[in-house]
Amino acid sequence: MPLFEVLRVNNCSYEVKEEANWVFGKDMYLAEFESKASKEELSVYYKDLLDSVDEEASFDEYSFEGLIGEQRVSVNITDEGFQDALGTTVNISFGVPKNKFAKDNKYFGEYPNDLIDQAFVNSAFRYKYLEDNYYKLKQYSIAYQTIEAPEVVVAHYNNLYSGKDKFKTEKDQYGTTFTWVDGEYKCYVRYTDSVSTDMLLLSIQKEL
Repeated sequence: MPLFEVLRVNNCSYEVKEEANWVFGKDMYLAEFESKASKEELSVYYKDLLDSVDEEASFDEYSFEGLIGEQRVSVNITDEGFQDALGTTVNISFGVPKNKFAKDNKYFGEYPNDLIDQAFVNSAFRYKYLEDNYYKLKQYSIAYQTIEAPEVVVAHYNNLYSGKDKFKTEKDQYGTTFTWVDGEYKCYVRYTDSVSTDMLLLSIQKEL
């Protein structure tokens, strides 16, 4: 999956899931870059790479999905990027083929497991590693479902981390977010209180 006429790569990531029942398969790569090519040139280039276009999953000629072999691809091309964007912004999601499905996210080798308690796990783990060149940071994220009561989840993370540096709690209509700083890491827990599926997202960031 070439980055056509690339001027700058803003970020890239690799995500591994425990379950394979996702549109893009179990694992996937994502990248955002800026290109010196026009929207029209980029659209033609990436559609020519595809073996087929999924019209039902596509929005328009600049936002579309399709297949290369068994690998699912999503492409979004836009003029709306950073204020200092060097060209046209392109977001690509690229599913990994079945014969390359991974048991573990290979970029989690330096993940500090002791920074955030991985509590109230039910199922559906996702492990995502992101390198953000624009903001000069790297991020590890673990997401999973939980069936624990909201008040128990909120009390647990408040009790564990309220004494940490720059600890902050924010509640909105969808759930609760906790943030704090631990050494060189910024820590983040997002609990989503949903009618159907409650989720916990644990993330840590540090400078590249």
